[in-house]
Amino acid sequence: TVVAVFNQKGGVGKTTTAVNLAAALQVHRGQRVLLIAADTVTGHIATSLGLDAARTVIDAWRDDAEEGVELRPLAQLATSHQNGVSVVVLTSSPLDTEILEAARVGEAITVSRRGYDFIVVDMHPSYSALNQAVFERADRILVPITPDVPALRAGVQLTDVADRLNVRDKLAM
Repeated sequence: TVVAVFNQKGGVGKTTTAVNLAAALQVHRGQRVLLIAADTVTGHIATSLGLDAARTVIDAWRDDAEEGVELRPLAQLATSHQNGVSVVVLTSSPLDTEILEAARVGEAITVSRRGYDFIVVDMHPSYSALNQAVFERADRILVPITPDVPALRAGVQLTDVADRLNVRDKLAM
């Protein structure tokens, strides 16, 4: 099951929700969980989990491309956290993310389904091509909303966008 954690507004608890959901599924439910830090601009998953030295997908895929070998799957790039969750960080910098083509990342998520019970994706607050590829592959889109007008407006706008993207049935607000 792929769960995307998304809201177009920042500061609503996406990262906290993603980290805690992944940990709860792993620790309390005994599920095999891959947590993907897909916020390519302000991602904080690695920092939140004390994995600041985790190798990023960008670094690994660049090396693979330079060596002329097939790009490694996410499972091979995952860092294991002490709670048992496998963690993949797409990038540590918002610059030079060209190798993270939306279709390529989407396919990597699809391939990763085979090795995990749950894939939890922490997303950047945008409707980028990368996020749209994640939406397409997600079984559920979990939308944390804080009780303030900007967050509520973002939730309402998301329902309209979700209709246009044909993912409205995946929303969980």
